[in-house]
Amino acid sequence: MTMKDEYLSLMKGLAAGMAIALVAVCAVVAVVSLIVS
Repeated sequence: MTMKDEYLSLMKGLAAGMAIALVAVCAVVAVVSLIVS
């Protein structure tokens, strides 16, 4: 593994984590809005 490969895999992991977090936040907001309304 070169330094560039490690950096790319790290960025992919971060992007995946952010995408999962975004989906989780959207799901929570949707559930809360359903309960409140």
